[in-house]
Amino acid sequence: MPRWTSHTQRSRSHRTLTAVDGDTVKRDGQNMRLLREGVPFVSGIDTPEIGSHAKCIKERKLALIAKGRLKELWLKRHCG
Repeated sequence: MPRWTSHTQRSRSHRTLTAVDGDTVKRDGQNMRLLREGVPFVSGIDTPEIGSHAKCIKERKLALIAKGRLKELWLKRHCG
């Protein structure tokens, strides 16, 4: 089962999974966008952008909230 980490880390017993923002995760160094059955940037999940991709400070703040919520949902579903 993947586990959340704040940095890249490898082990034979688990793979790393890190929230990049509210709609993207990184697994073993590869970014993966959460789409459901959607088409990238057309449908699926879209959340505010983080860091330099954000258009303003408010968007950055909302992106951090979305990132935290994604992590919370993942842990709830996969860790109990």
